[in-house]
Amino acid sequence: NISLTGPALSLAFAIGVGYIAFLQLASSQVDRFLTNGAGYLQSDQFLNAANEYEKVLRLERNNVAAMGNLLEIYVFLERYSDFDNLITRYEQLAKEHSEKLSALYLRVLYNLVQQLVRPAKPYIKQTVQYVSDNPRSLESLRWDYNQLTGSTIYSELEGECRKYLDNYLAFLRRSMQPSQLEEYRQGGYLLKEPTQAAPQ
Repeated sequence: NISLTGPALSLAFAIGVGYIAFLQLASSQVDRFLTNGAGYLQSDQFLNAANEYEKVLRLERNNVAAMGNLLEIYVFLERYSDFDNLITRYEQLAKEHSEKLSALYLRVLYNLVQQLVRPAKPYIKQTVQYVSDNPRSLESLRWDYNQLTGSTIYSELEGECRKYLDNYLAFLRRSMQPSQLEEYRQGGYLLKEPTQAAPQ
């Protein structure tokens, strides 16, 4: 064992105190960046919000909250390569029901806004299966879809992809009629009687 005495002990104590102070400062900065990011996101300032959440990840690489919001913003900004570079890590870190469902939602959104129905369908199916296996999981999902439904990328989405997305949001929001829900669970993701456009 190495025993520290005198100046060496004082130096070790000073380093320890300094490290604790650094951690406290970093935590304070993370909270501030998260708050700033949420404010920018609520006011649809997506580029500023992305900058704040990226600051969080520079301090806390695995901050799941910042990561989830940032991934959605990357879709809004059509920064698909940045999405690709981050989504797998988010999926690996997702532990809670809300995080796992959010990861599936982000995959569906990413594909549908690019008019990619075939790659989106497996993630829709996984979502339905996950909710079937975990019936109360949707209760934990606290995602705010207002930024999506008020975005340019959503308003410009047309045709089947728009119907797929509206129905998917209705499923996540638990706003489908019982007959629609049964059809959706059976794989009828377009629905014979489509849901109304997602409310603002």
